[in-house]
Amino acid sequence: RMDSPFYFEEHSFSVSESDSLPNVYYIILDGYPRNDVLKKHLDFDNSEFTNFLKQREFYVAENSYSNYSLSSTSIPATMNMNYINFLTDELGEDSRSYDPLLGKDFGLYADNQVIKNFKSMGYKVAKIGSVPMYLHEIPLADLSLCYKSIHLMDNRLFDTVGRTSMMGYFIERWSEDLQRQIILCAFEELPKISSYYEEPVFVWSHIMLPHFPLIFGPNGEPITPGLSLLVMNNPEFTESDW
Repeated sequence: RMDSPFYFEEHSFSVSESDSLPNVYYIILDGYPRNDVLKKHLDFDNSEFTNFLKQREFYVAENSYSNYSLSSTSIPATMNMNYINFLTDELGEDSRSYDPLLGKDFGLYADNQVIKNFKSMGYKVAKIGSVPMYLHEIPLADLSLCYKSIHLMDNRLFDTVGRTSMMGYFIERWSEDLQRQIILCAFEELPKISSYYEEPVFVWSHIMLPHFPLIFGPNGEPITPGLSLLVMNNPEFTESDW
């Protein structure tokens, strides 16, 4: 367990009763590349969309890059507004433990400074959508939506059967369908959240799109991905540089 206040400075905010606090939406479209990367590798021109954002006074980072290469490290660092290199000193260079990052009650993903800051100002916090495991269970959140336990591969029996029999095909299609439901649910719930509370809301939505596996086609239709969920969840895959 990490004593996060030791590593991250806690901020205090003074808000008067006359202040009108806006609703805040932090939407993570996991794996969404910047314009030049889309053009170089996929020959796709995304400028129409980014120009649309600029015209509405959004800031678009032209040469952005991730603080870390994996969501499991990048998002906890972002949500704590600091780098997490100290984990190397705490755990050792050879450690493969993700508990300090993804621990259910105390990991830096769930127990993060951004949510604490909003809570200190009287915000309600809603978490929408989720990556696998139990990352929908954010102890500090007032509401958690659009989560389904999709990964039967976390069960050793299903994992073995899925990799060694024809059942693997059907387990994959079932898991992909549930993941589609999570994504579609997130887009359906996002416009509704502010109506659930009288208080201002901070909405944190982590959507696994366009992150692989690619389960939607160019027009939003369901497709079977080229990269199997069985491969993605194989420890030999997740621990390699594939």
